[in-house]
Amino acid sequence: MYDGQLAFLNEEPPNDDTKPDAYWLEDYYADVWVLKAGQEKIELSWDFVLPDGSNMVDLSNSILLEACRRTLFNLKNPYYITRDVSCKRIKYYYHSIVCVAEWAILNNDLYNTKRYGFARLDSDAIRDLIRIFVNDGKDGLQGLIKRTQTGLENLLADTKTMEYVSRNLHSIPKNIIRSDWVNLNLITFSIDESRILRAWLYLNGFYQKVYTRSFTEVDDDSVAYVLNKNFLSAFIKTRNNLIGSKTKLFLRQFEMAEDFEIVDLAGRYETIEHLPSDYLSLEEAALVSATLGSSRHITDLLDVFRTLSPYIKSLPDQNVLESMNFAEIAVHFGARGDKHHRTTPPQIALQLIDSSIGYIVNYGDAIVDLFLDWKMSWREIEANNIGLWNKPKYELKENSFKELVIPEQLKDLNIVKEISMWGNEIGFERNEFGGHPGASICRSQMTLDDSVRFLFASTYCLVASLSARRRMELAELECGCVKGSHGSYELEFHLRKSEFEGKRTKIRRPIPNIVAKAIFILERLHEGLKNIYDKSNKALLFSVPYNAKEYENNKPSNHSIDRYIFNYCDYINLEMTAYNRRWYPKSHEFRRFFAIVFFWQFKFANLAAISWMLGHVDIEHTYAYIKEITGGKELTKIEATYSASAMLQSSKDDDNEDSLNILRDLAKQHFQCDEIEVIEKIDLELYLEELLEEGIYTVRPHSFVTAQNVKHKMVFEIVSEKEV
Repeated sequence: MYDGQLAFLNEEPPNDDTKPDAYWLEDYYADVWVLKAGQEKIELSWDFVLPDGSNMVDLSNSILLEACRRTLFNLKNPYYITRDVSCKRIKYYYHSIVCVAEWAILNNDLYNTKRYGFARLDSDAIRDLIRIFVNDGKDGLQGLIKRTQTGLENLLADTKTMEYVSRNLHSIPKNIIRSDWVNLNLITFSIDESRILRAWLYLNGFYQKVYTRSFTEVDDDSVAYVLNKNFLSAFIKTRNNLIGSKTKLFLRQFEMAEDFEIVDLAGRYETIEHLPSDYLSLEEAALVSATLGSSRHITDLLDVFRTLSPYIKSLPDQNVLESMNFAEIAVHFGARGDKHHRTTPPQIALQLIDSSIGYIVNYGDAIVDLFLDWKMSWREIEANNIGLWNKPKYELKENSFKELVIPEQLKDLNIVKEISMWGNEIGFERNEFGGHPGASICRSQMTLDDSVRFLFASTYCLVASLSARRRMELAELECGCVKGSHGSYELEFHLRKSEFEGKRTKIRRPIPNIVAKAIFILERLHEGLKNIYDKSNKALLFSVPYNAKEYENNKPSNHSIDRYIFNYCDYINLEMTAYNRRWYPKSHEFRRFFAIVFFWQFKFANLAAISWMLGHVDIEHTYAYIKEITGGKELTKIEATYSASAMLQSSKDDDNEDSLNILRDLAKQHFQCDEIEVIEKIDLELYLEELLEEGIYTVRPHSFVTAQNVKHKMVFEIVSEKEV
């Protein structure tokens, strides 16, 4: 895998003769690691400022830096880690390990990372580490609030800074220094100190305007001022700009707005019509502790430490790590006991699928024809008007579009202009809640760009819902991904989580005819644009080419995919979940919806098929996935029903018979009878539900290999007979 592999297993850091070398990493000793992830490159910088003011690459931090580097490097060492870890997963661990380093630096008097790396982290330290992360997230580990408070106090104590602010107070907008918008519950300075600090922040360019109603240059009550996203990285040299709710709430004392809920909608949710169904105000979000899924940012890293600690002396002692259950500690400190991933309610998912099919069938082909005709026409007009200035060129484009003949099939859409309603917001009036009006305008006056945007969004919703593919599997789909013929179409894609030496397995899974039809429509759009712009590359299916001046083939980001789906949900008036609340489904929710619909059809008999469709490694992973989606009472009822049927059917050849006999004895004792058959099945099911909820036994799938193939069965596991 790399030169000097055995030498690198020594506890001493590698020297120039044993420099680690790997196919996925350009230079181990570089200040910025460049990781090769397929066709992409991921950069991880070690050149950042730590909380004590030193730089991570300073000589004084060499032991800590080497502990971080070696830990991440060995994640792809098959000597320790049997399953290949993707480079994107290494990036995930990088962010976690740097947070731990920053936390240890803040407590350097206890752990002395400069001398021992992470080796001084004992069981108490690890519990404290997990507790802080559960309560305060990465912000807590980085000490962002305390460091920011100290920095601002130092500003107030600096005479030159105060003189500078006093000389320039006349240039500060009135909304920055007004006192009636200040939330006194948040303020950590006096009102006068707070006003001075806001003035300093404005003079140093740390504010941006947010227009909560109309877009105007007048500094009235509809104009709010919020801190730039890069404020902390510029002010206290933090490593990244992704800050949590508690820090955002702390910073809100320096932000000015009449109504911050409207600001959140106008800012964070600037492109949608209503608030998401899971929206929390900043005050509410700051009170929420991490879920177990979020806590995995730390607990997974500690598991890596546990695996590598025998080989890297600057990691905590292995005996300490082996004695601890990180997930249980996280739950003990308040992390909720599951990942809390959402699953789209069936009625909403079905409405979205139905609307997507209708849009594709009714308008898909006609939209593609019209869009390609317009692109070809404008390309010719541009060629005949080279050198035209922007304004005359824009007017020419508007007039040319008016001459475009809209086909009868698209009359219902009422396409009146080219440029998206989400493109130019000047003069827009937000709705009564502060939401974006683009979708409501499109429902009466569509634009050509938006009609294509909705075609991509509806196709994405359909493909995601009926093929069960992961987000990035869909983002990487290429034109030509549909194989087979009518009635037996298959989708060909690169399976995520199957990476080996930078390459992923390419597999096929069946899809319905309507999904194939939707993909063919998008492929026809791509083919037409390639001809118009004279491109020869193989296009990515969801590369949303209409955003660029010329046809480009960029892989869509998570943000762009979500944004177009959300816009489409607004356009079709997707069912509201509450007052001013709409369910905006994320990409992974479509996959979960597919899994749960598939499962409910035939319950346990379907597990192997679901596992195959989802691309899971084993059926136990699939069942854990189903339990996570279904959760609670519903799945317990299914397990109880399955258990009751098995108990009433005796089979001497069944490997479960010993466990079933224990359950039969418990049931006969509970119902005070000698034969299990005399118990009403409904009563038996209710009793078994109680046993499942009390943890007396569990039901889980098990895979085993026969001479013919891999088979699956459900097994019953009883806790120790002594406990029973």
